[in-house]
Amino acid sequence: MNNIILAFCSDNTALTDQLAVKLSRAGIAFNQICDQPGDQPGQFAARIQSTDEPVLLIITDNYLRNLNCMADGLFMLQ
Repeated sequence: MNNIILAFCSDNTALTDQLAVKLSRAGIAFNQICDQPGDQPGQFAARIQSTDEPVLLIITDNYLRNLNCMADGLFMLQ
């Protein structure tokens, strides 16, 4: 396992940056995927599905209220 993908709502960037720093002390490398301004619904899920790396999905209240994060979420998780 080379990398783990941290997928999250962009409103939680500071939180996930802290998480990545703390977990990197254990020798784990992280790449980050979050929703982007101007994304169409479903693009966030498509970016997550396009990777072969393991994904750690950070679900927060911001994530659950964000249309771009939630769009195609069920399909992505199946």
